[in-house]
Amino acid sequence: MGENYIFEEIEEKCKEIITEEVNDLLVDKTFILSDCDFFIKKLTESIGQRLKENSDNFKYIINIIFLDNSNKGFTQNIGSVYDPDTDGVISLHFLFNKITCIVNLIVSSI
Repeated sequence: MGENYIFEEIEEKCKEIITEEVNDLLVDKTFILSDCDFFIKKLTESIGQRLKENSDNFKYIINIIFLDNSNKGFTQNIGSVYDPDTDGVISLHFLFNKITCIVNLIVSSI
């Protein structure tokens, strides 16, 4: 079990975990709609497990979006904070050659 922290203390580690997991899974992948469910499940499980090992006093909501790199554009914003002193939101965008992955993480203290 991990130690108890506030969001500011684990934010960089959360970003590192997400980046490592996304890069490990998607680096050479192409956008194929039928593969997206598998990728989402795999990333959600691997990121979630590592986050839980990092600190057990948080709940995590992981939202993953995949886009085909076809120059059509996309923008998004996410926000959901219950207690700004302990909770937070992370949004990371990963642009690969043929697929874009956006990971939104809502971190809420227990």
